[in-house]
Amino acid sequence: MRQCVYYSAVLIIAVFFGWTVVGVSAAHASTEQASQQADVVASVNGVPIYRSSLLHEWEAMVRKYKISSTKFASKEAEQRQYRSILDKLITVELVRQAVHAKPVPDVEARMSERINELKSKAHSEEEFLKGLAKSNKNLDSLKEEVRETILFEEYIKRNKLKEVTVSDQEIEQYYKQNMKSFMNPEQIKTRHIIIAAEAKAGAEAAEKALQKAREVRERILKEKNFAEVAKEVSSCSSAAEGGDLGFIERGYMPAAFDKVAFELKPGEISEPVKTRFGYHIIEVMERKGESPKSLAEVKGFIAKYLSNVKQQEQMNAHIANLKHSAKIQIFLD
Repeated sequence: MRQCVYYSAVLIIAVFFGWTVVGVSAAHASTEQASQQADVVASVNGVPIYRSSLLHEWEAMVRKYKISSTKFASKEAEQRQYRSILDKLITVELVRQAVHAKPVPDVEARMSERINELKSKAHSEEEFLKGLAKSNKNLDSLKEEVRETILFEEYIKRNKLKEVTVSDQEIEQYYKQNMKSFMNPEQIKTRHIIIAAEAKAGAEAAEKALQKAREVRERILKEKNFAEVAKEVSSCSSAAEGGDLGFIERGYMPAAFDKVAFELKPGEISEPVKTRFGYHIIEVMERKGESPKSLAEVKGFIAKYLSNVKQQEQMNAHIANLKHSAKIQIFLD
């Protein structure tokens, strides 16, 4: 059961820090398991962290990022990565101990309430349990996970680790210093006509579509009525609106379309442009250059970002205090 508890604590703490720790289920393995699997690489206030836990996280990182043995420039660089993972495991153990240092009297009642809320979203008890099984969980492991979450939430609240404020002045300053990150991309207001020609169609069919597209372009140049021609001949759903696509950014249409369209001047009619949909005749009606978003548009995003940064800094300082008062021994070679 202690393995389940620790596994839950790892996930909860890792999510808070934004870590990629996958789950150190072996960190609290039994003595028999430890003797078989590995030796102790660190101790946190007398609680051992085993080499098996370190290797488990190392292997998870290698799988996740597809790291080869040649990824590291030197043995020293590889050892630094091992030490980085070990430092995370030490932090997890420190926080786990701190979280469990003070009991939460109503934790069982709150845990049951949350479990019942989750159950109520399923059509039946059987469906609920099947859903857990698909996530490699059972009712006991879910209870431990929810219990650990509640304990961690109370710890955060008790130590005021999320109580931060972000002023309008800070938001405005960040906006001014990072304005290049808040730009509206270049846009064009455009309309088009498609003469369908599927990629798998034969050369003869493609040639006929191209010839028709050329004729349609000549007609537009002569009649000066793009919208009416689009309604009549275009195979695109935009035909009903005269081919109007509104304002678009690069990437909205195929690359071949963008390459031509974003070079056109307002009022210019392109030569037929081939994409997987067929041949396009394009007209650009208006252009908007790259421009900064207003502070009002990005204020909420900046406020949330700065709040997260401050919370992280606050938590880092708290962890530093925990480490300062803890007895930490490292035995990593």
